[in-house]
Amino acid sequence: MIWQRSDVKLAGAIMHHRSRSYLAPRILGMLGPTSRARHFQVISDPVPIVSVNDVNPWRTYKLCLAAAPVDCTHYLVLQDDALLCRRFLWAAVEALRHRPTEIVAFFLNDLAFQSACRMKSDAQLCHAWSPLDPNERFCPTVATCYPRLMVEDLRRFQSEFVNPIADDEMVGRWRRERGHAVWCTIPNLVQHDEEAPSVLLGHRDSRPRWASCFIGEHSPALVDWTRGL
Repeated sequence: MIWQRSDVKLAGAIMHHRSRSYLAPRILGMLGPTSRARHFQVISDPVPIVSVNDVNPWRTYKLCLAAAPVDCTHYLVLQDDALLCRRFLWAAVEALRHRPTEIVAFFLNDLAFQSACRMKSDAQLCHAWSPLDPNERFCPTVATCYPRLMVEDLRRFQSEFVNPIADDEMVGRWRRERGHAVWCTIPNLVQHDEEAPSVLLGHRDSRPRWASCFIGEHSPALVDWTRGL
């Protein structure tokens, strides 16, 4: 299913694990009415988590990428523990219309330290965009949208130089090798649910992942997406 508005034909997937079954219906509800939520497929990891050896987010991420319709212009992958701002889909399409050929991340956290510092500096200038640092080891994958022409190349990408199960490290390596820029929205339109149980066992206790600049309850209609282009 594709949601078309103006020149953007958006489709997407929700990266899900059945051990957190309540998260899929929650995020579908946040996407809005059924007519909008049906544009997103819930893609579940087929392997149950019995031990830490069964954890492989990159496996599920690739399944999400494989589900991209051929006739969409943009493809958005959301993790199931993402918390979306109000009118998220409307705001996402408005943002994508201003950077139609580039990767757009709707979430960034302070673990990407250099990028987060740059974002906060750009926010003080009232910019709506901030670049992910070219040398950032990972790419935030909580809510990231790709031009459709990039999706297949990312799905087939593999690297022995990063953690083979880490979706954010694999996407980060891919975009560095390919020379793709990643643009983060200011403000972030997505927050990360720190209360959700982590698929990566023990991960949540040591590495909080709050958004660096979340929009909160403010209206995304106030954002001028031409600022900082």
